[in-house]
Amino acid sequence: MYRRLVKQPPRLVRGCTPAAANIVRKILVKGPMKTQDIWQKVREEYPDVKTEVPPRFDKRGTLSGDKDSDPPYPDHAIRSVKYLKSVVLEHLAKTGEVEKFLRKFEGEELQKHYRDQAAANKLVAKRLKKPLRPGEWLWRLIEEQERF
Repeated sequence: MYRRLVKQPPRLVRGCTPAAANIVRKILVKGPMKTQDIWQKVREEYPDVKTEVPPRFDKRGTLSGDKDSDPPYPDHAIRSVKYLKSVVLEHLAKTGEVEKFLRKFEGEELQKHYRDQAAANKLVAKRLKKPLRPGEWLWRLIEEQERF
């Protein structure tokens, strides 16, 4: 078993790669964004950034042909929204480079938000007289002098 673990490289990198972190930094320089907006910018602006991905092995040590469990873009630096959210953004938040914050809706923007929610979900809108979410969660880059 020890030989099998040593001979077989891991399928995906467990931590945040420098390429993935650099892409997110470059995108967040433009201003605060939601996770989905960051993902969309990654797909639009950096479609060709690839990383080395070793072949996948199953428990017996043979090449696995199961493609269902692969991420949507397995050889891209940011291979999925889940990887972006749970690995890259969390890594950058722990190092103090980015932060997640709640931007609250106020005034006319709050009313528009409530109308949009009411149109999308009439049952909930009948029961509640206020918006479900008073704002939206965004990620922003922290300036050097503001860090820890």
